Amino acid sequence: MSLKLDSLKHDARVRLDRLAEIRDMNISKVTVQVRDEMKRLVSELEQINADIASEKRAAAIDESFRSGGNDQVVISKMLPLNEQIQAESRSTNMEKRNMSSWKSHDEFFKAIIAAGSPAGRADNRLYESRAAGANELVPSAGGFLVDTGLAAEIFKRAQQMYPLVGMCRKFTIGNNQNGIKIPALDESSRVDGSRSGGVTSAWTGEGSEIIASKPKIRQMEIVLNKLTGLAYLTDELMQDSTNSSRIIIDSFADELGFRVQDSILNGSGAGQPLGILQAGCLVTQTAEGGQVAKTVVFENIQKMWMRMPSSSRKNAVWLINSDIEQQMFGMSMAIGTSGIPVWLPAGGASTEGFSTLFGRPVLPVEQCKTLGSLGDIVLADMSQYAVIERGGMEVAQSLHVRFEYHEQAIRFVHRIGGQPLWSAPLTPANGTLTQSPFVTLAAR
Repeated sequence: MSLKLDSLKHDARVRLDRLAEIRDMNISKVTVQVRDEMKRLVSELEQINADIASEKRAAAIDESFRSGGNDQVVISKMLPLNEQIQAESRSTNMEKRNMSSWKSHDEFFKAIIAAGSPAGRADNRLYESRAAGANELVPSAGGFLVDTGLAAEIFKRAQQMYPLVGMCRKFTIGNNQNGIKIPALDESSRVDGSRSGGVTSAWTGEGSEIIASKPKIRQMEIVLNKLTGLAYLTDELMQDSTNSSRIIIDSFADELGFRVQDSILNGSGAGQPLGILQAGCLVTQTAEGGQVAKTVVFENIQKMWMRMPSSSRKNAVWLINSDIEQQMFGMSMAIGTSGIPVWLPAGGASTEGFSTLFGRPVLPVEQCKTLGSLGDIVLADMSQYAVIERGGMEVAQSLHVRFEYHEQAIRFVHRIGGQPLWSAPLTPANGTLTQSPFVTLAAR
């Protein structure tokens, strides 16, 4: 080993020892000056690490010449470090795959803790998915990307817990796009001369002029919005718990899924998806005259169903707040001077029939408004709601954001956009009731 390498490693050890002292300090003694010193030490360690890498490459080139190595070896040694890594990756794909396989998500998190400890050594597998901007051994400016398996598991679990997004019409966009423009018919009426925004036809006699027409097209634009979250986990939790990854998966999946599903129903469209209840195409069915406050009666259900276009009924679902369920158990349809239940199936309460109305599923949804409020019950054809996504969810972890508190920072970012495909309710060719794939009941 060269004297220069010895000197560089000595300098690194001095700074690592000082960082260890700072990390062991009582939090009350961590002043602004100490934090500034810590940042300076980390910056110096990054530079020392780069110098060590350069010195090792230079020594390898020298050794190759002395041992009579060929030019190809020498040239490869002179490649920038990131190009060397790429070249090695191409030539040793199988070996790298074996090295990068983590036994569990917990093993991954503990490797990150070891990488940040003063005497720790970074596992080479961590660098295969390094976050952008973190290109040195001590990634103070960035962090380590959590392995894609964990991110995918969080996203999958979120969709299982909150299923609305899975019912929507999905569009995937490329890395260089921030949104999508979709040409759509500008149609608000089905009366003659208005279908497809202006297309018409006529029975034409021999020699008569054919009437020209064309559809009216509108440009619908959906942009990506960024949903983010940040959590801090203590080193003790990460080291001592054998289920730390399960805690992360469950909590992040719950929060991500809740927020996305809430935006699909209630989103304002400003910096977030445009929700069904805020959309211009929403149809609001009025309550019955004299209807008691905070109730749902079968007449409400019948009239909401009438506002759903026949083309959407096969896809429709009933979204309800769970407070409504007790009301629905008591709903009945008047027959003469008595009535029959409409919620229970023909076989009674012993069968599996508590989940449909007019043959369509009834889903209790936490994001629906409470009983009596507009949005407590929604009849929706979710195939008429468009969602765009770019890739999956990104999860990254950093050791240094809360370094002085012995905590890991975990960040998730999900880019998603959405809005209904319809811009306005539709007036049928015959009839007075406007229709829409999204119908709710007025406040009462």
